[in-house]
Amino acid sequence: MKYSLSKYIVGITLPNEIRTNLGIDQDSISIGGSGTYLGEINISRNNPMWQTNGTPTGGYTHNQSLDRTGTVSVTLNQLSEVVSKLKRIFNLFYNIDTEKGMTITISDSYGNIIATGDDCYIVNIPDQTFGETAATQTWEFTAGVVDIN
Repeated sequence: MKYSLSKYIVGITLPNEIRTNLGIDQDSISIGGSGTYLGEINISRNNPMWQTNGTPTGGYTHNQSLDRTGTVSVTLNQLSEVVSKLKRIFNLFYNIDTEKGMTITISDSYGNIIATGDDCYIVNIPDQTFGETAATQTWEFTAGVVDIN
């Protein structure tokens, strides 16, 4: 079996208000693929679905949580053109009143959807580091619903 990070794409679907203010026609931006500055993709849920608690007498209960909130993070080289777009998107959310966040879809080069984060917002602009060599930065998004296929 072969693996290459270049076979994975992160698609970020933008709310109409953000797209209009960015002045772009397409409803999403893509991160990843061959020859890009993508370093890592991570998607996870905040809480386990099941936890089991035991009692001193030998009993136990299985407790289910339907909490599907989570995070999506994307590590990029600071030279990626997407970095400036993400900064602009983050700053637009200060001034635009929208009821819906972004949708983040992680798919492979065959079009198979690996995972989706719905109602996502950028947590913060990562530290901007300038040194001897180009740095990486991790962009973290909070997600209202994380589905992993």
